[in-house]
Amino acid sequence: TWRDGLINLTGSNRLLNFRPSRTSAVSVVRPAPQAVLSRVASGGSFRFRSLKPGPTDTGPDGNEPGPPDDMAVPPPAVDRLDTDKPADDLAAALRALYRRSNQDYLDRGVWVLYLAFGALVWTDADRSRYTSPLLLVPVQLEGVSAAQGAELKAVPEEPVLNPALALKLSQYG
Repeated sequence: TWRDGLINLTGSNRLLNFRPSRTSAVSVVRPAPQAVLSRVASGGSFRFRSLKPGPTDTGPDGNEPGPPDDMAVPPPAVDRLDTDKPADDLAAALRALYRRSNQDYLDRGVWVLYLAFGALVWTDADRSRYTSPLLLVPVQLEGVSAAQGAELKAVPEEPVLNPALALKLSQYG
């Protein structure tokens, strides 16, 4: 009861009401979630790659030209997490996630960076709509400032079902 009382069950808890911002989340468009989960569970790591073209020079009329017609999407790679964030936004998001997760770990000894698998979209009694992650796999980022890019690795903790969601839904039976 004491432990459950420590969990914030209001709409401000991101485990109950997840709303990604520009630097608070990176969505992965490939590989498939099953491949990511099995690689992380077996101790593998990933690097990030943006599938969006980088910044381009402005054309003579002051408008940005579109990507070249021959620009192809790179093929999937086993060790890459492909995202639809532009490269600059991806780098900013990874730096922010790295700083926050490492600071929380140093301050409190708790990993706060997770890969989330699945989401439940639900409505409470007040008709407020929520999106809650289901499975949380604790991870860490390394080498964020390196030229090679950030590396995502699992930490030695077990994946968990969203504890705040379980407690909140138990209130509804």
